[in-house]
Amino acid sequence: MTAQLTVRGLTQADAELRAMARRVRDHSPATRLGAAELATLIDDCFALSRAPDGTPFAALKPATIAKRRKGSSTPLVDTARYRRSVSVVGGPRSIRFGTNVAYAIFHQAGTRFIAIRAVFPVELVGGRWQLIDRGPAAEAFRRIRGYIENYVATGDPARSR
Repeated sequence: MTAQLTVRGLTQADAELRAMARRVRDHSPATRLGAAELATLIDDCFALSRAPDGTPFAALKPATIAKRRKGSSTPLVDTARYRRSVSVVGGPRSIRFGTNVAYAIFHQAGTRFIAIRAVFPVELVGGRWQLIDRGPAAEAFRRIRGYIENYVATGDPARSR
């Protein structure tokens, strides 16, 4: 008995697998969408006075409000310097976010004098920064993961598989 095998579409399958391999190495279209997600999340933290996990910011002390330029009681928005300094960029295999404002770390991590008012979706756990996996941050990361999965599988980060 002789076995015969006919393979059709092998060239197309090879091309699709090679394209998928390229997308695994560089998923910039998905990380750019993800960067926009994180930029919105961070801006919402400033606008809504809440942390990336949804926790409301601690109220400002009356003495702090009295020192502010316009007497605003909204945390982190006296001059908007910090808010305007935030940068979020999607690259081939990562999304980078941060600021060049030196005092931002005191708000992100807190001090004995300053309550934590984090805007970046990371938190200190055991002395190490980790992604926040709760609330609005978790939802943003879930969407970003979907963009990357869709892009690798289909070539379109916004298209569902």
